[in-house]
Amino acid sequence: MEKEKGRFSSGSKQHHERGISSPETETITKAPGVKETETFADLIGFFAQQLKEKFDPDYGGFEHFPKYPMVDALELAQVAYLYEGGKHWEDIFTHTLLSMYGSAVFDREEGGFFKYSTARDWSIPYYEKTLEDNARLLSLLLTAHKLTADQSFARASQEVLKYLHEKLYLPEKGCFAASESAGREYYALPLEDRRMQKSLKKDEHAYVSRNALLVRSLLRASVILAEPAWHDQAVSTLEVLLQHCYRPDKGMSARLRESGESGEEAVEQGSLGVQAAAGLALTAAYQHTGEMRWLDTARHLAKYCLESLSTAGGALSEMPAQKGRFGKKPRPGYDINNNVLCARWFVEMAALSGEEAYLEKASDIVHSFAGQFRKQPLQNAGLALAAFDVRERAAVIDVVGAPGDPELLPLLSTALASLVPPKVVRLLDPAAAHAEMRHEYKEVDRATVFPWLGEHCYERAVNPVELQDIISILVKERRAHVLFTVKESERV
Repeated sequence: MEKEKGRFSSGSKQHHERGISSPETETITKAPGVKETETFADLIGFFAQQLKEKFDPDYGGFEHFPKYPMVDALELAQVAYLYEGGKHWEDIFTHTLLSMYGSAVFDREEGGFFKYSTARDWSIPYYEKTLEDNARLLSLLLTAHKLTADQSFARASQEVLKYLHEKLYLPEKGCFAASESAGREYYALPLEDRRMQKSLKKDEHAYVSRNALLVRSLLRASVILAEPAWHDQAVSTLEVLLQHCYRPDKGMSARLRESGESGEEAVEQGSLGVQAAAGLALTAAYQHTGEMRWLDTARHLAKYCLESLSTAGGALSEMPAQKGRFGKKPRPGYDINNNVLCARWFVEMAALSGEEAYLEKASDIVHSFAGQFRKQPLQNAGLALAAFDVRERAAVIDVVGAPGDPELLPLLSTALASLVPPKVVRLLDPAAAHAEMRHEYKEVDRATVFPWLGEHCYERAVNPVELQDIISILVKERRAHVLFTVKESERV
């Protein structure tokens, strides 16, 4: 993909400002005239190779102990399996998830995954269950169910959802608590005996980033498991976050204000990771509802990030520079995983809004960390996912139909549940869509899907079976050129 100019461009890849702990801005160049996407191919191939080498074939997961889920690494294995096939990719995510689900790291009494295991075989958990871990693992389980049709993943997903709703949901706040923990003695008890105990500790702070990640997973669960109640839960949670935590001039705050806290500074401003997680929740809400308010808010939030957090090096800083007595203080450092989250959000923004500048910024972010892609490959596997998203650009599935058309919802649900990452779905009314997008939409007299890869529109679909067939064609198209192998080069 050639770099394109846009109004959100962060400028040239200059060396970072002095005094700021910046990522490396070196780009990986092979020869004059080589396109930057080839750099991304090398990066993707390197991470994929690391996953194969560090995978534990006996117990799943990676390396030995302590054993963390490594969610980004498992998602990369799922993407590789979808586009490349191969039992080795399938084993990485299925063996790991099923081993975790069948081990002590999953609480069989109350549900939910513990944070990690201190033993290689997942037999000695660290007794804390967090909203973030379970929200992200839920998304992996849902994808695994779609990829394999194994009902074990559907059951595990439903048990995680039950745990989140029954144990972490805070009805008085309208969102979810951060975590709960207790000692080994508590978790060794059966459910009835646990209810008599007072040793369980719950962190009832409602953090924006963790709730936003869950919103996205709940929306996926609503279509993949065909349980629409999770859609309503996701939307209501996101509305609470926006009502209490969003300010256009400061983005999202880190968490909901607690009772007794007052004043503008009572709750700290949210970091880049908070903004990116909220942005991804907003783009997901727009795709599932077609309501422009979600995309408009995502635009305003992106504007805040680009104006307040951008730097000359391409990456975004964690927080904006603060004005001090002697001028601006240096910005805090950079977080690679939060930048990755932001890049993936911007890829979706580019596809949903048609503004290519978002895609350019996502590319800038990936490039700013390209010189570090060999460091901690398992922890930084998200960088390969972001590079893949930028390199492939999001497929756009336009679901066009009049409100009230009985054929519209089944088509939308099929489009949303389909796996052809990266992809976005737009729900469009034909009366309004043709003026801003494509004239052929005006002629639609029944619910119809228009799948796009770049400027190429594939055959239209008017029922879920036709759409599934076309999705399969899109996947095959990408399989023809996507590689998850290390390329021959001097740098790799």
